[in-house]
Amino acid sequence: MLALRWLLAIPASPQDAAAGLAGDWHQAPWTSAAVLLYIIYSALTFILVTMLALLWARGIRSRWTAIGLRLVAASGVLFGLYLLHKTFFLVAALLFTRPGYDQVSAEYWILLVAVQFLVVGLAMPLVATGIPAAVRLARQRRAYGRLRPLWLALTAHRPDVVMSCHPSWLPKAGVTAWDVLDLRELAFRLYRRVIECWDVIAGLHGHLDADLRAQVLAQARLEHDDDTAQAIAAAVMIRVALDHASRGEVTVPENRRADSPDNFRDLSRYVLWWQRVAQVWGSPTTARLSPQLTA
Repeated sequence: MLALRWLLAIPASPQDAAAGLAGDWHQAPWTSAAVLLYIIYSALTFILVTMLALLWARGIRSRWTAIGLRLVAASGVLFGLYLLHKTFFLVAALLFTRPGYDQVSAEYWILLVAVQFLVVGLAMPLVATGIPAAVRLARQRRAYGRLRPLWLALTAHRPDVVMSCHPSWLPKAGVTAWDVLDLRELAFRLYRRVIECWDVIAGLHGHLDADLRAQVLAQARLEHDDDTAQAIAAAVMIRVALDHASRGEVTVPENRRADSPDNFRDLSRYVLWWQRVAQVWGSPTTARLSPQLTA
């Protein structure tokens, strides 16, 4: 239909096209026929788009996506109003007399509102899903980066626990840059990093001293809130355990061995806990309390 519409425009003279643009349809027979085909094609398109948008809006679960689809349907109605006005103006000019106002100016405001409804309607599902996804990705990236100091210290002791997922062709010098810049499967990589930390801690269980943790916790609470103090106590205990394990020292007696400092059921709480430990891993308080208690 569109091809036929443009074929009809070929034999039209420049005067025919100019008269059509000015709304003098009785002086533009070829352009009038082409515009009628355009109206029929556009009307069918807008009717189908409006019906599909309303149908999808009924079955969609996302509230914002449903609102966006209804706005798209509303834009289809407005585009239909634009076509009705164009048809009215064309028929009136051909059969009766040309209306006494500018056709283009009247249709401009209808199209302006219709396009705004369409743009907002199309953008709303993208914004409603894209912004939360971007926020979630940013949080995961921040947590992934915060775990890095602790993860490096633990995996330096047990590099065999690291489950590498970088491309095989990547040289070792580029692994760190790839790990920082690559955002693919970040949620999986974040949880994998937590599991790798946990694996090393599980291997250090014989060196985790509950008495040491209790002493550090008591001192840390004098300067910090309870959550930070708990993280500092765990960090000092793990640092001492790493030092003892790397030197091959004997394990602490079983009655003094600490339980896992991250005994949670929810994996997201593991991530939060290990972030706290990683944040204080290199803090002045952790460094100050570690040598004082292990000398």
